[in-house]
Amino acid sequence: MECYTDNEYATIDESFPEFKVSYDNDDSPRYTIHVRGEEDQYSELAKYDTLKECELHISNFVQSRQSAD
Repeated sequence: MECYTDNEYATIDESFPEFKVSYDNDDSPRYTIHVRGEEDQYSELAKYDTLKECELHISNFVQSRQSAD
């Protein structure tokens, strides 16, 4: 899963997802959220057991950032 948002690091010519969620059946928790940084490198943000938990984490993160603006 990829999530595109208004990211302060994005430029007009770029269209990279801000968040990516990976799945590993052999890992626990199985879902990992990766967030894109300044140089388009992804780092691990959080891990969850369900995709729904990942969606909620990303939604809450984006909403809190918008509230701070």
